[in-house]
Amino acid sequence: MKKILHPALLYLTVFLTQTFVASAKEATTSIDTDGDGISDAVEIAWRFNPQDPNDGQSDTDGDGLTLYQEVKLGTNPFDKDTDADGVSDFDEVIVGQDPLNPQKPVDELHQAEPIKKLNFTVSLPVNYIRNGSFDSPLNFTQANVEPDEDQATLAKKFPSIPGWTGIQDNLEVYRQGNNQFLKIDEGVLQKLNLNGPGSYVLTWKMRALNRGDYRTTCTGAIVYSNHFKILNTRYDLIHQGGPWKQYWLSFHATAEDIRQGIWIYLGIAEGEYINCCVDDIRLVKAGINIDANRDGSIDDGETMKEGWPFFFWINNDQDREESAGDDLPTTNLFAADCNNQVIDSTRDLIDFFPLSLNIGELIRLFPPDGQTRYTLSQQDSALNFVVTSLRPCKAGEPNQTTGIKNCGNYLNQPLEKATVQRITGEIDLPIPFLESVLNHGRSVLLFEVNKKSYAPLVFTIRRGNEVVIQLEQFLYLSEVEQMYRHLNLRNISRSYEGEPIKDWAKNEGMPTDLDPPWGLPDHLTPKKYLLFIHGFNVSAQQARGWNAEMFKRFFASGSQTKFIGVSWNGDTSPDYHEAVFRAFQVGEALPAQLPYPINDNPITIAGHSLGNVVAANAIQRGGLKPVAYLALNAAVPAEAYVTHREQRIEETQMTEWSWRKYSCRRFKKLLLSRR
Repeated sequence: MKKILHPALLYLTVFLTQTFVASAKEATTSIDTDGDGISDAVEIAWRFNPQDPNDGQSDTDGDGLTLYQEVKLGTNPFDKDTDADGVSDFDEVIVGQDPLNPQKPVDELHQAEPIKKLNFTVSLPVNYIRNGSFDSPLNFTQANVEPDEDQATLAKKFPSIPGWTGIQDNLEVYRQGNNQFLKIDEGVLQKLNLNGPGSYVLTWKMRALNRGDYRTTCTGAIVYSNHFKILNTRYDLIHQGGPWKQYWLSFHATAEDIRQGIWIYLGIAEGEYINCCVDDIRLVKAGINIDANRDGSIDDGETMKEGWPFFFWINNDQDREESAGDDLPTTNLFAADCNNQVIDSTRDLIDFFPLSLNIGELIRLFPPDGQTRYTLSQQDSALNFVVTSLRPCKAGEPNQTTGIKNCGNYLNQPLEKATVQRITGEIDLPIPFLESVLNHGRSVLLFEVNKKSYAPLVFTIRRGNEVVIQLEQFLYLSEVEQMYRHLNLRNISRSYEGEPIKDWAKNEGMPTDLDPPWGLPDHLTPKKYLLFIHGFNVSAQQARGWNAEMFKRFFASGSQTKFIGVSWNGDTSPDYHEAVFRAFQVGEALPAQLPYPINDNPITIAGHSLGNVVAANAIQRGGLKPVAYLALNAAVPAEAYVTHREQRIEETQMTEWSWRKYSCRRFKKLLLSRR
């Protein structure tokens, strides 16, 4: 039960009204029965009900400031202009003046006519047009004062949006000099008009209408109608009297997203209840795009699905020339390719991934002015990069062709000799690259990984010390051998006498590991597997290099399969016949080594050289039923693949009749001569 205030106490507080008003700020820390943030004493002094929790949000003088705000400011809640200087309390607060100190206003400020239709656009700032050479980005249409039926309905669908109450009846336009901006009381939810699917950046300025001792959080959020999800909410703490704060949101839109509707919310998220102002709202097509499906072309807005990072490997092999080097992953990073600051011919380009910085419209929005910087950073300094003159649609060319020119920081080097830069701290993008992006849309950079990291690549635009735009590409960078499965069959083989063949301890290579790899999660690829089998005279350690390189080649070619690298004991040089004998055994045993669910899903098998004997026997004798078979430099006679008995030359199917009279050693030499 609420207590009734004693009449004597009421009389005393009314008598001492001026004392309480003068000390309103200190008094707000006293007893507050109704919990509206204003002490009982102050409410009584101003003749408000200390047991009414709603009067703190009332605006008795209609100046745009609530009772709660007026008490905090020390202004008169019954007088629009407390200091009688001709400018309302609200208008003085919004430009950073003291509403208790009469002075000449710094600029003309008055309320414009309320918006009646959805046709109001915030004008571009004067310094946006430079030499008349920049086109305007897409304009953002504000919401109207009186929401139409669709807006009112949509507001009910998203009651959990931070700060959104579904009320838009206090959205007003204010003007300071020639600049117009919006005052938002409760928050505004407005549908975006997007120019097709792709990556977008929404930018705006915002400030709160509060005193320096109050704190409030302004926010913006992108709302997707088709899956009722709020993305990319950004908060910033804003204090009264400070400059306008630059905000941004980056997001991706599919055709279905656009069909269903994408909305932007702007308003107060938390803290003191206070109004806020919004200005300079821009919507531009921009973002960091990546070849997520690895088809050699980066589409507008292409990114990893559902916010997953892009997965790639450390360049820790040792390619030296086109036909020299070592594909074996090394733990000695000082000897690894990622630390030599050059591209080791076109062979090394398989260890770089392309990325498109689609920032042309952002450069137009924040043009070079002597104080603006465009930088790249990565928290762990785990990336190196090369500047190219490639368009996004040609991003895969480094692994498809040679002779790519106009690369390097000054766009004057061939790609295979271009300068490789490590990203340490914040590194400025070269001006020739920015000009190439702006004028020709040539926005592709190639990136190389030098160590493990899960930190994102960050693109930042700075003006002085202020960050005005920041975009991120999430990454998962690991050892290449953590990106695929391993099947070690080196101990399957037996000698001619049936004895187990013991492998050298130092030659064991990668152990069998058929669990989902951490470096490339299974759900990113369909339920298909690719089984690769190396050829003759490959040690267990060399098999690591073969499997790693073949995984990279298939990955870069766009293979959407789960890769399994097979290692088998075929390093019997110079006795080729022994390797053939072992290949038969390994092939027959291989299918049984593939557990569920691998053996219950489509499998493509690929063999190189003598690895095709393993593959062929896995099919013929082991019962493997691949959906496709890729034979690379196959060391298998044609009769091995004949299915009709009358076409078979020998029951053995794998040797020619004329070879049988030769000894094993000579058989090996003859077979090699026929390869």
